[in-house]
Amino acid sequence: MQLRATGVLLGDEIKALNIIASGAAEQCFKSASYDLRIGDQYVDPAENIDKKTGKVKAAAVILNDAPIVVPAYSSIVVSATKY
Repeated sequence: MQLRATGVLLGDEIKALNIIASGAAEQCFKSASYDLRIGDQYVDPAENIDKKTGKVKAAAVILNDAPIVVPAYSSIVVSATKY
């Protein structure tokens, strides 16, 4: 399989490259994606990554019923759970 240098991976390419480490569910493969379910932990890199070392300063935060607001042009790292 020849991959493109840029762009989105197709579902078949995700399968072929074994990007999903274990427990991949067939129904989660879409034409240009793999659907993940967000788990119960997250890290906000803007608040928890040591800028000198690049390492996480604090343990992951457990999600509760409160919404998490992710500002535009920022990100969070979340755990994933099985489908």
